[in-house]
Amino acid sequence: MERFVNSIENNEDWLIITLMTYVKNSGHEYTSLFDKEDFHLAIADFSFLFVKVLQDDSLALNYSYVNTAKDPVATFGKLNAQNYLQRGMNCKMILCFFNSIRQSFIDLVLQTRWEPDYKKRCQIQILNFFNCIDFGILLWAEAQEERSVTNKELGKQVLGSYTSREELIMASHQLNNIIGFLPNATFIIDKHKKVIAWNKAMQEMTGVAKEDILDKGDYAYSVPFYGKPEPILIDLLITDDQQALGKYIKIERQGVVLIAESFLPAFNNERGAYLRSKASLLFDDLGNYIGAIETIYDITDFKRVEAALHKEKEQLAITLASIGDAVIVVDLKGYVTLFNQVAETLTGYSRTEAIGQPLGKIFNILNEYTREPVENRLIKY
Repeated sequence: MERFVNSIENNEDWLIITLMTYVKNSGHEYTSLFDKEDFHLAIADFSFLFVKVLQDDSLALNYSYVNTAKDPVATFGKLNAQNYLQRGMNCKMILCFFNSIRQSFIDLVLQTRWEPDYKKRCQIQILNFFNCIDFGILLWAEAQEERSVTNKELGKQVLGSYTSREELIMASHQLNNIIGFLPNATFIIDKHKKVIAWNKAMQEMTGVAKEDILDKGDYAYSVPFYGKPEPILIDLLITDDQQALGKYIKIERQGVVLIAESFLPAFNNERGAYLRSKASLLFDDLGNYIGAIETIYDITDFKRVEAALHKEKEQLAITLASIGDAVIVVDLKGYVTLFNQVAETLTGYSRTEAIGQPLGKIFNILNEYTREPVENRLIKY
């Protein structure tokens, strides 16, 4: 990642200007809390740690989800959250500000002329780095809340702006009516992990009626999927439960959102099902954490089609390998997607080197007599 490191170190002024633009255009209340020097310090701090992570193999971010509060990057997020809290920012504002910094680093990569594969690797490193920071902030916010919120304050946060229990009940009914007609299975829990919304699509997916689960806690929402109460994706938003992590084939954090896929062999009358879940934290108007929402999609049919396409692709690769002529396949943008063994011999590039590269870099046609490059019509069209 040497090129990426050099780019970060040589473009701090560019990052500062980009960050200032994002914050100014965001329209958030915290914009008035910063001056240019604050932006400079923020970029300097983030750049220093990020470069250190990229250069130190022991700190390499080879994961898409942080599973320990002791991670040095997560700790950096916690310490920064404490500092920004003292300046009048709440958790939501801090996450939004850090997301602007994240986007500045991504823009730095996108404006380069690096190879697509290298750009992608850099973007993955950026996302993993900031996912660690976000996770540290959320762990800190949860611990902070548990230590400092009194019963009176807790009641105020739960009730929000509602002046009576009747108004709160009415608001809850309105919430259920809103998500009730969403096409995807969706449920919402409050900050005490009690179910406060369970829509029609969720009832159809699980067979559990709304009346039988509303206001229930102790992980009741997981029982229809796993047969017993235990943490699932929505709980991983603010915890690092290893048992819950093990349920998912893959999991990805995007700020305050988690996206994951899982296979449940006993679901759907023992026929099994692939599910894609998306969970997100919920905040009130003041930026206080008040609960979470999770939407679940049945992607079993998609997975079957995907498996069939993968099998066809494998068969195509076998067929191409057996052809005696050089075969190079490119996508609509002119990047190599298939490259057989004869093509390796003809071009001098291995299949690994060729895949993902522009055709013009791998295969050039020369005039037989002048040895000058000839226009490649495949690239042209």
